[in-house]
Amino acid sequence: MRKTSVYLEERQIDKLRRLSRCTDKAPAEIIRDAIDALPDPDSRFAIFDSHDGDGRSVEDIPRRERLQGFGDR
Repeated sequence: MRKTSVYLEERQIDKLRRLSRCTDKAPAEIIRDAIDALPDPDSRFAIFDSHDGDGRSVEDIPRRERLQGFGDR
């Protein structure tokens, strides 16, 4: 692990502090978790002919669209 510096806006620092208090995690751990949650830029692919969709990668479909109808009965 290497140390690095990140410049944040005041509102981001406030949010990070609140998240730290609520989750009982260190700010650095929250930042690492957030980076890990981002998609890996080297893993973009679509499985061709696997569905009747438009061929977009799941990564390219907005979250709201991906979750449309999820949980509906």
